[in-house]
Amino acid sequence: MVYMGSKNRIAKELLPIITADLTTDMYYIEPFVGGCNMIDKIEHPHKIGADNNKYLIALLKYVQDRNELPLHIEKEEYQKVKANPDAYADWYVGYVGFICSHNGKFFNGYAGITNTKQGERNYIREKRNNLLK
Repeated sequence: MVYMGSKNRIAKELLPIITADLTTDMYYIEPFVGGCNMIDKIEHPHKIGADNNKYLIALLKYVQDRNELPLHIEKEEYQKVKANPDAYADWYVGYVGFICSHNGKFFNGYAGITNTKQGERNYIREKRNNLLK
């Protein structure tokens, strides 16, 4: 998942360090799970991902349990959720805040659909599909 602070670029370097002494009777705990760009590369039977952002964790649990997400969020809906997050389920706030925003930053401006030289680019659909993968 696109996420501000992603460890994806340095995962190859971190992986051997993190897993050096990890045995199958231990638990791997990822304290800053973020976009799951590290924990998804850990091959271990006992993995736990944690994070301080309740909306992020609610979104990841929702996907883990149901795997159903909206294909598109309109800009007006984005603005409503941003203005009043307490009126929505935490997973939905996480989805709108991270997936529908620029650069994986929480409510960093509506991403939506952009016209490029190659044609129309749907950023929300791209990030949604990435999250589901």
